[in-house]
Amino acid sequence: MERNIYMKVTLIQVPLPTSLLLPEIFAQGLRYMPLNIAYLGAVLEQANHEVKIVDINIMMMPVEQYAMKYLDELDADIVGLSCTTNSYIECMKLAELIKKRYPETLIIVGGCHVTFMAGEALEECEYFDIIVRGEGENTIVALVDCIEHLKPLSLVDGISYRLGNEIIHNKDAALIKDLDTIPFPARHLLQTDNYPAHGIVSSRGCPRKCIFCSAGAMGGGRYRIRSAQNIVDELKTIKDDNKSIFFYDNTFSTHIKKSIEICQQIIKEEIDIKWQVELRADTVTEEFIRILSEAGCEAIQFGVESGNEEILKEIKKYITKEDVRKGASIALSHGLGVACSFIVGHPSDTEETLKETLEFMIELKKMGCDVYPGIIVPYPGTEIYDKHEELGINILHKDWSKYTPLNVCISTQYLSRDKLGQLFLKMVSTLDPEGMFLQQ
Repeated sequence: MERNIYMKVTLIQVPLPTSLLLPEIFAQGLRYMPLNIAYLGAVLEQANHEVKIVDINIMMMPVEQYAMKYLDELDADIVGLSCTTNSYIECMKLAELIKKRYPETLIIVGGCHVTFMAGEALEECEYFDIIVRGEGENTIVALVDCIEHLKPLSLVDGISYRLGNEIIHNKDAALIKDLDTIPFPARHLLQTDNYPAHGIVSSRGCPRKCIFCSAGAMGGGRYRIRSAQNIVDELKTIKDDNKSIFFYDNTFSTHIKKSIEICQQIIKEEIDIKWQVELRADTVTEEFIRILSEAGCEAIQFGVESGNEEILKEIKKYITKEDVRKGASIALSHGLGVACSFIVGHPSDTEETLKETLEFMIELKKMGCDVYPGIIVPYPGTEIYDKHEELGINILHKDWSKYTPLNVCISTQYLSRDKLGQLFLKMVSTLDPEGMFLQQ
């Protein structure tokens, strides 16, 4: 017998601050499908709840404008807000607007920022009712069931909430061991035509410990990957509209054998797609790139991060410049586009090391790679945030809306805020004399 619909849940992707939404070209690159909440939508629908997804980011409007135009249409028992560090302040604004209009609606917040700042978030925003920490599929289903049947919140792992004047942090939820058991993201709840590309996630977590990245901490230090057949089955469900598909994995080549199996399955089942991935430069071989190309991969990205070998070790990246040269050369020879991203402002960066980094970026650009520099950001959950004093980093402010790779929010033992900003601008103007990067 078919079960009745139980709870009405609206999941909202909170928009970036207006300062990041205004430049049209730059915003285009930030229009990723919010597969995180599409996965939550899928498991909630599977549990017979009524789900709607709203991506305010794709609407290109601030939360105040969204509230003015659409808040009267909100019909939900529970609202789930997903935010990043950049959008955290907007998340607080939206929670207040919703709560004042619908005081009985429960507001649940998730995402990487509140995962690592759960206590602070509940202290800072009285309109947040519950924080979901980390991986959310099992937690959200258990939480909504708990709310529906008036069970105590103490029964739900992976959440933080208030109990009287006290903030309670329940124990962490167990990670989902078999990712194949999770239903495909509910793309039917997204306005997929509005995104420049499709997205898919083939793995979760990262075994690496790069000091500037929170992916390892977010995934509990474990790396899990879906089966090749499960991934290909999802690829078959993606609308055939000639859009490219981005693999949103932190690094597609963490498990080379599994990555090759995915490519082989795509080829075997004759799935005609164009896709892009991020790889580690030290995993690239002729065989790997050849099969990526045969399976439809058209572009790759390397996180290079620095042109100084000692800094690459200090930040725990553990690749070499020769790895990057070799990997880029192989990929370019097979006709793949290659993008290389760099970070400036590492704890040990000096004017001299940044000169080396610029020289390496120029070298890669002459080879035919696209290069993208950005200023280091001490995101919560990273080692540079947690151990900033030990690393000689001074975090200058916590205006989270300005925590972007185009803003300087730190100084180091070797570089002041102003000097770091000056060196970054010089680097960008040297690489891009037309000024297109900063216009974006």
